[in-house]
Amino acid sequence: MPSLLLVAMIVATLTAICALSWETVLNPEGLAKPYGHIYLRAFKRECEMEVWAAPGQSMKYRRLAVLPIAALSGRLGPKRREGDKQVPEGLYRVVKFNPDSAYTLSMGLDYPNQSDAVRSDKTKPGGEIFIHGKAVSAGCLAMGDDGIRKLYGFCKMAVYTDDIEVHIFPTRMTEDRLQVLKPYATGEDLKLWAELKPVFTEFNRNHRMPVVTIQPDGAYKVVSFGL
Repeated sequence: MPSLLLVAMIVATLTAICALSWETVLNPEGLAKPYGHIYLRAFKRECEMEVWAAPGQSMKYRRLAVLPIAALSGRLGPKRREGDKQVPEGLYRVVKFNPDSAYTLSMGLDYPNQSDAVRSDKTKPGGEIFIHGKAVSAGCLAMGDDGIRKLYGFCKMAVYTDDIEVHIFPTRMTEDRLQVLKPYATGEDLKLWAELKPVFTEFNRNHRMPVVTIQPDGAYKVVSFGL
């Protein structure tokens, strides 16, 4: 049975302040700068942000860094309405860079995306979701000032800064970790996580980006796997 400490971490609705530690590999062998494509994977329960790079979108990605998420708000599970202070879960893209942010530096995400438009509140789904500095969050991923400087720098080294994918997962989507979370999840949580798990698993298999479509009901579906 999960410990009380683990249960509290899973269901807490207050801001989670995450441990500040990271592993960085600045330039893996054979991967030249500037990087063609940058891909970010955020794991809410682990408070970690992975940074991956590849020369081309269909080519194999290599991990550049694992950075700590300094703070995130809400519980595990998706964002569905304005004011819920939830960090979204799903597949997003960076759509803006702000070098003059009040939070040191920031990168805006395309929440609500096509899936959220179907599944979230139709009139007030919320918005203005950023990855930013400082260590405070009201639905955003706060990286701390050192962390956002590193992350922003990696992203600006991409040739295609308008094609940076950001996948936000509740946890590393292994079966054992999902089983720990299952007793505390809603039906909506479990449905979304079942859709996100193949995206996580397929990328882990070969470090190539799978092609994912969004169905009319808002569901994510992997339709093409990396070679």
